[in-house]
Amino acid sequence: RFASAQERVDHLNAALEALPDDYAQVVRLYDLEGLPIAEVAQRMNRSPGALHMLRARAHARLRDRLTTETGLFRTSV
Repeated sequence: RFASAQERVDHLNAALEALPDDYAQVVRLYDLEGLPIAEVAQRMNRSPGALHMLRARAHARLRDRLTTETGLFRTSV
Protein backbone atom coordinates (compact mmCIF):
# COMPACT_ATOMS: atom_id res chain seq x y z
CA ARG A 1 0.00 0.00 0.00
CA PHE A 2 1.34 3.40 -0.94
CA ALA A 3 0.66 6.56 1.00
CA SER A 4 -0.45 9.66 -0.84
CA ALA A 5 2.11 12.39 -1.44
CA GLN A 6 0.52 14.55 1.26
CA GLU A 7 0.63 11.66 3.75
CA ARG A 8 4.35 11.22 3.05
CA VAL A 9 4.94 14.95 3.58
CA ASP A 10 2.95 14.81 6.82
CA HIS A 11 4.99 11.82 8.06
CA LEU A 12 8.25 13.57 7.18
CA ASN A 13 7.21 16.78 8.94
CA ALA A 14 6.13 14.87 12.05
CA ALA A 15 9.40 12.93 12.08
CA LEU A 16 11.40 16.16 11.69
CA GLU A 17 9.51 17.74 14.57
CA ALA A 18 10.48 14.81 16.79
CA LEU A 19 14.21 15.18 16.05
CA PRO A 20 16.57 17.26 18.17
CA ASP A 21 16.59 20.86 16.90
CA ASP A 22 20.07 20.70 15.32
CA TYR A 23 19.18 17.51 13.42
CA ALA A 24 15.95 18.98 12.09
CA GLN A 25 17.65 22.24 11.16
CA VAL A 26 20.42 20.64 9.10
CA VAL A 27 17.92 18.45 7.22
CA ARG A 28 15.64 21.41 6.51
CA LEU A 29 18.40 23.77 5.41
CA TYR A 30 20.57 21.39 3.40
CA ASP A 31 18.25 18.65 2.18
CA LEU A 32 14.93 20.46 1.83
CA GLU A 33 15.96 24.06 1.07
CA GLY A 34 19.07 23.05 -0.89
CA LEU A 35 21.48 25.50 0.71
CA PRO A 36 25.20 24.84 0.20
CA ILE A 37 26.90 23.01 3.07
CA ALA A 38 29.20 26.00 3.69
CA GLU A 39 26.21 28.30 4.18
CA VAL A 40 24.46 25.82 6.47
CA ALA A 41 27.68 25.42 8.48
CA GLN A 42 27.99 29.17 8.85
CA ARG A 43 24.34 29.57 9.91
CA MET A 44 24.70 26.79 12.46
CA ASN A 45 28.13 27.96 13.65
CA ARG A 46 29.82 24.64 12.84
CA SER A 47 32.50 23.44 10.48
CA PRO A 48 31.43 21.78 7.21
CA GLY A 49 32.90 18.49 8.48
CA ALA A 50 30.88 18.69 11.68
CA LEU A 51 27.79 19.45 9.61
CA HIS A 52 28.29 16.33 7.49
CA MET A 53 28.48 14.20 10.64
CA LEU A 54 25.44 15.92 12.14
CA ARG A 55 23.53 15.35 8.91
CA ALA A 56 24.47 11.67 8.83
CA ARG A 57 23.22 11.23 12.39
CA ALA A 58 20.04 13.15 11.56
CA HIS A 59 19.40 10.93 8.53
CA ALA A 60 19.89 7.78 10.62
CA ARG A 61 17.49 9.01 13.29
CA LEU A 62 14.98 10.12 10.65
CA ARG A 63 15.19 6.76 8.85
CA ASP A 64 14.65 4.88 12.12
CA ARG A 65 11.67 7.02 13.01
CA LEU A 66 10.06 6.75 9.57
CA THR A 67 10.64 2.99 9.49
CA THR A 68 9.06 2.53 12.90
CA GLU A 69 6.10 4.81 12.27
CA THR A 70 5.38 4.23 8.60
CA GLY A 71 7.33 1.20 7.39
CA LEU A 72 8.69 3.31 4.54
CA PHE A 73 12.23 1.95 4.76
CA ARG A 74 11.44 -1.56 5.88
CA THR A 75 13.16 -4.15 3.72
CA SER A 76 11.59 -7.48 2.95
CA VAL A 77 13.75 -10.55 3.22
